Amino acid sequence: MNEIPRRYTCKQLLAFGLFVVASSLAGCSTTASAESGAQSADVNYEGLATVKSRRLDLAQLNPNVDFSIYTGVIIRVPQLAFERPDRSARQFAVTEEQTERLRNMLSSSFEAEFEKLKNLSVVTEPADDVLSLSIRVEGITTTASPSAIATVGRAAAILEASADATLVLELRDSRSNALLARGVDAASASGAAIRSGERGMKTRFEDVETVCRKWASASRKGLDALTSGN
Repeated sequence: MNEIPRRYTCKQLLAFGLFVVASSLAGCSTTASAESGAQSADVNYEGLATVKSRRLDLAQLNPNVDFSIYTGVIIRVPQLAFERPDRSARQFAVTEEQTERLRNMLSSSFEAEFEKLKNLSVVTEPADDVLSLSIRVEGITTTASPSAIATVGRAAAILEASADATLVLELRDSRSNALLARGVDAASASGAAIRSGERGMKTRFEDVETVCRKWASASRKGLDALTSGN
């Protein structure tokens, strides 16, 4: 056996050995991520990599997850977050009734759309092969135009109104609660507001239901693509 040259100390040899092992593991990790369509360098601290999406403004997923093993999905109750109204920007608060109506509209849109899922069934209990979908709508703001487009009687005026919001979808493993994917999409809805001195502002947004259906459809198509291996 050849003797180890004296210029290499034991610490140097150990460091070299660790370097070789680390390099091998890094190579394996990069290959696995590349096969899933995302480089390991693109993965953030949550283990998610940003991928291209034709349906959402932002899509992220864990490149090491095999979504085809899942057969069911739980739809969580939608959560809503409103911005504090800025009166100087003609923003106004949404009533509790309107909030509940929006929540119910989101729930019914997703439930109806998810009946069309090709690879998943909507379930209510966690299991090893079940996903959990959380639906959050954040940054909701409602704004009225500065001038009336019509009047109602003496004390009321009809104004143009708009609402802006951002949808945040998070897909998790229902057992471990591990975050597997996230989707983000911003949208606006137009409508009208009736302003009266005593009753404040009452709004109606005709486009809200269309936006909810669009979000639900995009989510369903994304889940079909994920669980089919595409």
